[in-house]
Order: sequence, then C-alpha cells, then structure tokens
Amino acid sequence: MLYVELLVDVAEGGRDLAKAIKAAEEFGLPKGSVHYPRLKVVKSRGEPVPYKAGTVVTMHEASAEKWIERGLCKVVKGER
Repeated sequence: MLYVELLVDVAEGGRDLAKAIKAAEEFGLPKGSVHYPRLKVVKSRGEPVPYKAGTVVTMHEASAEKWIERGLCKVVKGER
C-alpha cells in the first residue's frame, strides 16, 4: 500500500472531477442524472473521506500507477 496525495478533486471512476463535469455539460447531461459526475467518497474507519485535492489516501501500487499516469495523485511518505 502506498500513501498518495490527490492533486485534483476525483470523480467516481477515477477521473478528474472538473474535466468530467465539463464533458458532461458539453454532452448536455442534466445535473440530476444518475450518470452526472460526482465527487468520489469512501469510508475509512467509519468516516466518509471525500477525494478532494490535497487529501492523502492509501492505495494499492497498481491503482496508484494508473492514477499517477492520469495526473490525479502523487506518492507521498507518511500517514494520513
């Protein structure tokens, strides 16, 4: 497991939230749609953790590599 710091707000599905929203609006997707991009939120120790820029989360190495390639996060040392 690696500690990574999120560089951008992340949408469900591991996408840059701002880019996902822009694409949805260009497509004409209504904000009330179940397919409209939303901020990723997970539970850690029973508490919700929103995936906002600057948040440090743990991630498996394979997933971290993919997210780093997409420019979503960077590896950091330490704990949350």
